[in-house]
Amino acid sequence: MRKSLLPLFDANRSIPLYLLGTVTLTLIIEFAIDFANSPSEWKASQTLTVVAVVCILIALGISWYHNRPKRVYLLEERKPGKRKGLIVLVSQYKASAPAAIQYHLESMTDCWLISTPQSTTVAAEIASDFSENRQVRFHYGSNYEVLFDDAASTNRVAKRIIFEELASLNLQPNDLIGDITGGSKPMTAGLVFACREREIPLQYIVAEKDETGRAKPGAFGEPIKLDLSFVPPQE
Repeated sequence: MRKSLLPLFDANRSIPLYLLGTVTLTLIIEFAIDFANSPSEWKASQTLTVVAVVCILIALGISWYHNRPKRVYLLEERKPGKRKGLIVLVSQYKASAPAAIQYHLESMTDCWLISTPQSTTVAAEIASDFSENRQVRFHYGSNYEVLFDDAASTNRVAKRIIFEELASLNLQPNDLIGDITGGSKPMTAGLVFACREREIPLQYIVAEKDETGRAKPGAFGEPIKLDLSFVPPQE
């Protein structure tokens, strides 16, 4: 709601809404003064104030409708199967990580949050957001920190998860999927190469983006499966 009101007080966002907000605020002040001086007398300016308030509410409703997060719909066959294990690359903001986790939540037992030293606090916040779900073990922290510009460091952590930790948790490679929506490009490369060794599928969250290319807050994301076994057709 706060963002919907901003154009009313910022000419750089929307001049028509700014003018409407300025005029309405002036009329409301006059309405309050007139009512205080003559509470029993209804003036034409007060009618104008009521009309202006109704107009501004309609304008706010239209603005909210056009700016609300829109859901991205995917065909079911394009979505991955729900897995027991999920590896998520964590950025310095939550972005689509919660959507990636939520999709698998009913089947998931373990979730690994690979982060950089700068995004470990974000990983902790994500784990805390799902703390009520007792069936899921979240693995994050210094043991899962990588360098954002070094694909090899992400590859080492991901391979440790795949080749060592899965077995200790009674999970198989086909129980696992990796989410490459967040993180840096080198982190993505490191996870892709690690998953490829055991043919572990990947997913990417498709969601409405803002002007910076990030998922809009509150946007409804859907995962799309990325099949590493894809073979290009022969020409």
